[in-house]
Amino acid sequence: MQSQRRTKNYHFVPTFLLGVFFGSVAIGTLCWTVPIAVRDHVIADLSAKIIDQAKMIDTMQNSSQ
Repeated sequence: MQSQRRTKNYHFVPTFLLGVFFGSVAIGTLCWTVPIAVRDHVIADLSAKIIDQAKMIDTMQNSSQ
């Protein structure tokens, strides 16, 4: 009589696929939110520069009159 050898079933493939899925979700979230935050920072910085330049133009126009 042969002894039957049972292998342990660790559900390797589903666990691996879950890891890949959650990893891709995390990377996708970073790739989505980081550029938006950078864009908002750049827009705020440029808006401040435009406002400063507009104030300088107003000051120069008022001083020349």
